[in-house]
Amino acid sequence: MSEEQVKLRLISHLSGYEVDTIKKGYNNKATIAAIEKVDQLNNMNLWLCDDNLNISTLKSMARKMKRINNIDILFVDYLGKIGSTESMDTKTKFSTHSNALKDLARDLEIPIVCLAQLRRLNQMNKRPSLSDLKESGDLENDADHVWLLYRPGYYGEDVLNINATQVISNQNVTEVIVAKHRNGAIGSCYFATNLGCSKYTPIDTYDAIDEEIDRYEFFNK
Repeated sequence: MSEEQVKLRLISHLSGYEVDTIKKGYNNKATIAAIEKVDQLNNMNLWLCDDNLNISTLKSMARKMKRINNIDILFVDYLGKIGSTESMDTKTKFSTHSNALKDLARDLEIPIVCLAQLRRLNQMNKRPSLSDLKESGDLENDADHVWLLYRPGYYGEDVLNINATQVISNQNVTEVIVAKHRNGAIGSCYFATNLGCSKYTPIDTYDAIDEEIDRYEFFNK
């Protein structure tokens, strides 16, 4: 995703209007809201880089950004896109880059959030698990936290099971599975999801899920 696309997604998220609505310019309220959020975005302590970086360049850039701008967190999208200066198989490359990111986080004393694609070992069970990261080298071992996203509605599942309680679900519910937490508990939390503007709203209680879904369905009409 290019820097321009990321910025447009952020403006959509901040304004609450979908990307297509903002781009078409037919909705005056959406246009005004987007313009206001551009100023807000420009004032954020946020830097984007859409270059194809190898791990050495990434580390050098991160150290520079920490020194000059004192960044608090680094997001890497995603592990498989990080280039390498050496020839190696995919699993070894992922392990090398995962180890390097772990060391970089320690050196800079900031969290590094790295996205990774899953390789489904069990094609029948669509709900992701730690075992789906086995092909990603040492990523599972290096990570302090592993969060897996699951949208049952994406797979046509009408019911989301929460602690043996069935709750009506559709594509507007996302389960965030905390599959690993080095210093804490694991489990799941749930979000009402508006994919049109990349907005995730925490669902505090299970009974609130239907209410949140209905609200977002109303906004998306």
